[in-house]
Amino acid sequence: MYNKMNGNFCVELHTFMNDGLKAEVWKTVDGHYGCRFWRDKVWLKDEVYEGYSESYAEDAADNYVMGVKTI
Repeated sequence: MYNKMNGNFCVELHTFMNDGLKAEVWKTVDGHYGCRFWRDKVWLKDEVYEGYSESYAEDAADNYVMGVKTI
């Protein structure tokens, strides 16, 4: 599976980390929020949550680093 880093991410808002997992919360140029997910410093995937709040993206990031959300 091929993933492309989202070039529309323009402002990094928050970073969550735990046990080699990292999730960054970003805002896109269109005003949407999204997450960039990492494992052991290797980029895995970007997700954009159109129509959702910043706190929704923060919850996704937190769930990922706590092992609730899997990529």
